[in-house]
Amino acid sequence: GGEDFIYYLFDLLYLDGFDLTAAALTARKHVLKDVLAGEDRNGMLRFSEDFATAGSQLLHDACGLGLEGIVSKRADAP
Repeated sequence: GGEDFIYYLFDLLYLDGFDLTAAALTARKHVLKDVLAGEDRNGMLRFSEDFATAGSQLLHDACGLGLEGIVSKRADAP
């Protein structure tokens, strides 16, 4: 059922009709975290924190945990 589904959010491109794509990822993540602040921390919608880890190590760890995948973006890029 739907109660087993967890959706990790890592970026916010639009909010209330405003295009946020020109802003740096770090700024968009800050807004996203604020939007999700009222959500249940154990609910279906969860904020995906940043990982300051080398990509190869992160991929290795994700595979070891049997995760579905990873998404990488430059923090300062739009």
